[in-house]
Amino acid sequence: MESSAQHFERWFIIQGANSDTPLSKLSAFVIEKAIKCSVGTVSTVKRMRSGDLLVEATSAAQGKCISKLTSLAITAVTVSAHRTLNTSKGVIRCRELIDCDKAEIMEELKTQGVSDINNITVKGNDGDRRNTNTFIVTFSLPTLPKHIKIGYLRVPVAVYVPNPLRCFKCQRSRHGLKVCRREVVCAKCGQTGHSDRDCRNEAKCPNCSGSHSAFSRDCPKWIQEKQVQIIKAEKGVSFPEARRLASSGYTTSSASQTRSTASVIKQGIPTSRLSVCSVHTQTELTNQTVRNHLQQFLQSLICRLIKLVMATNQNHPCLVGMK
Repeated sequence: MESSAQHFERWFIIQGANSDTPLSKLSAFVIEKAIKCSVGTVSTVKRMRSGDLLVEATSAAQGKCISKLTSLAITAVTVSAHRTLNTSKGVIRCRELIDCDKAEIMEELKTQGVSDINNITVKGNDGDRRNTNTFIVTFSLPTLPKHIKIGYLRVPVAVYVPNPLRCFKCQRSRHGLKVCRREVVCAKCGQTGHSDRDCRNEAKCPNCSGSHSAFSRDCPKWIQEKQVQIIKAEKGVSFPEARRLASSGYTTSSASQTRSTASVIKQGIPTSRLSVCSVHTQTELTNQTVRNHLQQFLQSLICRLIKLVMATNQNHPCLVGMK
């Protein structure tokens, strides 16, 4: 677990502020010397496609110096913290937190880099939503901790993998409804001009033309986008880089992960294998798993009873002469 002193913004974007002397025209030699003279030696410098620089600080003090930069060599610049690389999200399962107030949880966990926590709720039979033992935790850390200390408990942290973003208007991925400028497409039949609310047409996916709806998890496009999300979460890279790795055939360590964290822990399998699993998987404990645990328990109980009966019969005084 990282100490509170290490909870600082590491990643920054340096953008050119003057079109007459663009940052993209500076050579790698000039950039290295300018950064070193201004803030010292940094951990990482990468030039992005836009020409901007992605810089990783080595310490909180250096991070403050980078954020105050106004020029680099002969180029005026603006600096901002990276939107996503300075934080990480994980999923924990802890029954002890179900009835705790969010303010109390935040106060107790802030020294471990926790900046936000949200409980995953489910709808009950009565229609009301109830809390579960599953929480999405946001850390002010670029690297997700493997465990978190909750009071006297040491709770494993799994990587949070969100489901792919799908627009509810045009049904395409990678953007939401608020920014969509395309026309309405039915999520069920894939035709334009109406929604799926009253649609009675046969199912046809508008993204892959398969015989399923746009929100089906069997859709090849959905599976591909989910793979991108897993790669991004596992490797901590940008979406373009994650898509490049997915198209090149990169295999994630969690490609075959289908069971929940809780079920694996109960079966005694090391939690170190649980690097990534989706929220759907993490909150699901199937009836089959429950039946398996019950069957194992009953078999163990029957074996113990048989051994107990045999031991009793061997020592019974009325049965000694019958041996």
